[in-house]
Formats: sequence, structure tokens, C-alpha cells
Amino acid sequence: MNAPLTVELRLPEEQLHVLAALIARNVGKTRSKPYTVAEAAHRTGQSEKTIRRHIEAGRLSRIPHIHRTLIPPAALERYINGKHTE
Repeated sequence: MNAPLTVELRLPEEQLHVLAALIARNVGKTRSKPYTVAEAAHRTGQSEKTIRRHIEAGRLSRIPHIHRTLIPPAALERYINGKHTE
């Protein structure tokens, strides 16, 4: 899983306010579009093969009854946070 990232920025006050406004606008936004296997792999830092193995093992949910393998955003968030589906 991804480790927390710590960054120190030294910005002029005006740029700091702009950055704070951009962050505030995006806090709490959730993705509604399902993830592809490649997107889930990128988001988790794992390989596509690993993501597919976790889907096959039932540790990660996918949208059923469609040809493509798509992962609901809530399922990927549970997976990332260690709350695997059984």
C-alpha cells in the first residue's frame, strides 16, 4: 500500500492561498467511475497480475456480468484500506 507522503513547501503567501483553495475544493471528492485493472494497479502500486489474482480470490470486488473487468471505486478503497471483501 502507499505510504504517507510528507512534503515541505516554501511558497509566497499568495501562492499558499491558491494552493489551499485547490486542496479544499478537492477534499471529500470521490470517484464515481469504475477503475480498470490497470488503473487499480497504478493506484495501489501493484501489478495488473496481482490485482487480477486478488479479484479471482475474492479479496477485491469487480462489477459482475460484463465482459471487461471493472472495479467499483468503493471496493478499491476498501481494498486499499485493508478491508478486503470476503
